[in-house]
Amino acid sequence: MLAALASTLDTHLNWGASYWCNDLYARRHLPGGTRRQPAGRELVFVARPSNIAILLLSLVIMRHLDSIQQAWQITPLFGAGSGTVLVLR
Repeated sequence: MLAALASTLDTHLNWGASYWCNDLYARRHLPGGTRRQPAGRELVFVARPSNIAILLLSLVIMRHLDSIQQAWQITPLFGAGSGTVLVLR
């Protein structure tokens, strides 16, 4: 059970860091309207602290939850509004 928990946590942290690096950091616009493709080492350098930031954010959120039921009630709020986009896609 602990191995499954560790695997799930690791997967979600790396998934979040991947989104942060590839979708937000790598696609940013530089001054002058140009885009520069970051090197692999640069993306790894950004992914490591973003992994820690995601973990800390999740611990803060977890600390403010009273029950798992409250977490299940809040979860749909994060995806609210995306249904129309997914259907039109």
